Order: sequence, then C-alpha cells, then structure tokens
Amino acid sequence: MVQRVTKTGKRTATRRKPAAVEHQRAPAGDLDARLAVLAAERDAAVAELAKAKAEIASLEAARAQVVDRIDWIVDSLTSLVEAER
Repeated sequence: MVQRVTKTGKRTATRRKPAAVEHQRAPAGDLDARLAVLAAERDAAVAELAKAKAEIASLEAARAQVVDRIDWIVDSLTSLVEAER
C-alpha cells in the first residue's frame, strides 16, 4: 500500500514591508507628489459623488411623477368603468 505524503509543497510567502514603512523612507518630494495625486483623486471622487447624488435626486423626482401619472390614469379608468355600470 502506498503511503500518503502529509506535507504539501506550498511555499511560504515572502513578507512585504507594510506600506507605511516603505513610504517613510521615500524622499520628501515623492511624498509631496503622491499627496498631490491623492488629493486630486479625492477631489474627483467627491465631485463624482455629488454628480451621482444629483442624478439620483433627479431620477427619484421623475419616478415620483410617473407614479403620480399612473395613479391618475388608474383613478380615471376606475371612475369611467364605475360610471358605465
């Protein structure tokens, strides 16, 4: 009978230094550039979020108008059917 090998051939992952440690050793100019890029990305994300919120509000208003119109049509048709009886 063949014996099973209990150990797997998995390799241990090499450990990377945490991001904070890597950035502490970076020159100040690189950090300033990275900060500027991150600030620009944040500003773009905030603007995109504001645009999305405005679009959502517009869509919700349009949906409310459609629901009101459908309710009016149903009420009108109901009263026409009742009037014919």
